[in-house]
Amino acid sequence: IEDDPDIVAVVARLLGNVATISSTPGVREARHKIGQEQVDLVILDLHLADGSGVELLPLLGRRGIPVVIFSVYDVPMNVTSQVAAALVKSSTSNALFVATVTGLLKGCEPTHGHWSI
Repeated sequence: IEDDPDIVAVVARLLGNVATISSTPGVREARHKIGQEQVDLVILDLHLADGSGVELLPLLGRRGIPVVIFSVYDVPMNVTSQVAAALVKSSTSNALFVATVTGLLKGCEPTHGHWSI
């Protein structure tokens, strides 16, 4: 869940051979998509055009979907305790990002024979 198309493109390049990547730019659209689609993991930006990604954490938690926060800003401790991982974009290498996501995916069964992010 990311509103910057350049970040979406980078994530797709990094993880495209690992999982099916689907994106949404905002909170409202994400709520709808989470209700309609099976996802194995969510990569979540906190600062979205129509609200905060934090608003989605209760829904994702109820659905048992692991969350990796990938944000420009440091993530407050009360938020990091609700997610599987929290990464700051400027200080996370591509290798660490991929290792974090793939490590979390290995802990869950893929949807329809492949992982969906």
